[in-house]
Amino acid sequence: MTGGLGTIPSWVVIGAGDKAIPPAGQRFMARRANVRLRASRSAARE
Repeated sequence: MTGGLGTIPSWVVIGAGDKAIPPAGQRFMARRANVRLRASRSAARE
């Protein structure tokens, strides 16, 4: 790996209302990319 890849923490926001990629698919891709997942409803809603 080069640069900060693998050393800089990464996070993901799961879009529950996303019509293109279901939340389960987003979680699968996030786990595959080794990013941190945390359950929260603190994201701003419009």
